[in-house]
Amino acid sequence: MKAVFGTLGRICLSLVFLSSAFSKIINWEGNYQYLMAGLNHWLEYATQMPGLHQFLEFVVPIAPILLIVATIFEGLGGLFILLGLKPRAGAFLLVLFSIPTTLLFHAFWTIKGPDHDVQMIMFLKNVSILGGLFLVLAYGGKKAAKPEVKA
Repeated sequence: MKAVFGTLGRICLSLVFLSSAFSKIINWEGNYQYLMAGLNHWLEYATQMPGLHQFLEFVVPIAPILLIVATIFEGLGGLFILLGLKPRAGAFLLVLFSIPTTLLFHAFWTIKGPDHDVQMIMFLKNVSILGGLFLVLAYGGKKAAKPEVKA
């Protein structure tokens, strides 16, 4: 059962990241616009927070580089976990991707109206995925060993 559940767990945990990396590759411009919308939302929200606003003004011009890094982290991290090849390294890349992404795109506390609840659910979903990634960091997630055959 460990082998079956371990494989299912790796598939489930990696699928969202692999599909997202693929989506970024085939729809680069749309994903870039989505990133810029998130950064612009935060720029508007952070007008009364000089340090955060200054940081965001630094980040906006390098947004294309961030999108490349995000795509690489999602793709490699997802593959590492899916294949059980360096799962801790994969989980680490995905944690580095997921924390800022969750804060950037699902900041429900900055939103008023009906979108508030949707973004809170998306935020909590990402926190749950982070929990799974932290478990991989803690315990590994290697491919299950083949059962021994006793003669």
